[in-house]
Amino acid sequence: MPSIFSRFNECAAIRQANAFISHCPIVRQRAFSLIEMLVAMAVLAVLGVIIAQAINLSSTALSRSDKDMSAIAQMRLALDRLGADLAGGVVRRDVPIHVEKLPGNDRLLFYSPVPSALPTSAPRSISRIAYRVEPAGSTNAHQLARAAVGLSWTAAENHLVTIASDSPIGAPGFPPDDRFDILANSIFRFEVSFVSHSSAAAPGMVFTNFPATPAEWIEKVGAIRITVAALDTESRKMLPDGQIPVALANQFPDAVDGQSTIASWNEIAVDATALSAAAGIPAGVASSVRVFERTIPIR
Repeated sequence: MPSIFSRFNECAAIRQANAFISHCPIVRQRAFSLIEMLVAMAVLAVLGVIIAQAINLSSTALSRSDKDMSAIAQMRLALDRLGADLAGGVVRRDVPIHVEKLPGNDRLLFYSPVPSALPTSAPRSISRIAYRVEPAGSTNAHQLARAAVGLSWTAAENHLVTIASDSPIGAPGFPPDDRFDILANSIFRFEVSFVSHSSAAAPGMVFTNFPATPAEWIEKVGAIRITVAALDTESRKMLPDGQIPVALANQFPDAVDGQSTIASWNEIAVDATALSAAAGIPAGVASSVRVFERTIPIR
């Protein structure tokens, strides 16, 4: 049985414990207030908007870059094809290169020993090559097309070569419409000029009045200069019926003697706001128009 002293000690120990507990501070964990929660949500919302805009801008820039590369690639491929045709082109005093200068898009016709389909069973050794932009109202309006018609050549007694075809040498005719195939559906403007030969009266000058005879071509023309304007396929879809309006093509003027066509076209293409208003097309479409130029020696 516990003694009175042990009971006293227990009571003293309990009193000391209670006194210690009463003097110890109570630690409480503080929670977020409503204002702090609202501020945090607002900051997260702002960050979300900034990230979304950054992603959207990156996506837009990537899409525009893809469209630009598509248009530029088509222009380069088309001019590479034309350059290859002209590189092997027949430049002689009895064989003409014909350029039909028109208000708006020009047309180009020449002879070249490149492969092409021959309408008859005669052996194929030369082709009549033609380039043009399909006219407004046609199925493939405002798209660059190429035609290649095979012809058979025979050697004359004087060792000159004549063409046995329905197109006399002195008056070359453009192939029929069904012989043209679309080469670049992004190109809607096609302008042809020439750079004078180094031995000409004004060497290195740009002219638009082409010589009338093959002999004059040899004496005066050193290179053909091709200037094109293009709009990528995706941007065309934003236009009514997916067709290039005539007003857009008309914004890019014909070449002028002694002046740089690409310089004047660049000034028009870079001002998307003015081009959009003048051509009656969306600003986003106007900003996607690209121009390109190449000079192709014919000797």
